[in-house]
Amino acid sequence: MKGAPELGDLPRKSEQVSEGEHNALAAIAYRMANQILKDHSEAMDVASETMITLIARFEPPSNSESYVTTVARNLAKNKQRGLNRQRRRMLRWAEGEA
Repeated sequence: MKGAPELGDLPRKSEQVSEGEHNALAAIAYRMANQILKDHSEAMDVASETMITLIARFEPPSNSESYVTTVARNLAKNKQRGLNRQRRRMLRWAEGEA
């Protein structure tokens, strides 16, 4: 998939997931984030953050795909809200300056 993260782009804890599973999970995280954010760079950030969250777990989740989907969706929504707040602040600032 064009634009989806590759293994070298995102961290992997070899004891938790295989290389193939890692790539598949990173692609799922990227697609979910990109669907919400519609921005390649921001989606890559969310995918990276999602994979770091997965790796940082003491024990792997029982359903890694579901876990990655949920974390990526929540992080992307949080990022979108932050971007929307920033956009509104910039608009208010610009209106005040005009």
